[in-house]
Amino acid sequence: MSLIKAGITSVCIVFALIAAYQAYLNPSVALQAGILVIVLLIIPALLFFGSKDLLKRGEMAALWLLIFVFAGYGVLKAGGML
Repeated sequence: MSLIKAGITSVCIVFALIAAYQAYLNPSVALQAGILVIVLLIIPALLFFGSKDLLKRGEMAALWLLIFVFAGYGVLKAGGML
């Protein structure tokens, strides 16, 4: 296993544990924490079992999603809605 895969896997596990602990402390965020835990467990699985093409497409989709969210926030902020 490469150091990058090991690092990503360990960080995902740590953040999943933090999210589960926060769900335990605050039941009102249990749904969001559950979704986050699922996503954080899918990421290392894609690293180990997914193809490089699938991983690259996923990275590009995540990048464009973040760009659109950032642009949408800018438009809403500039329009005075936020």
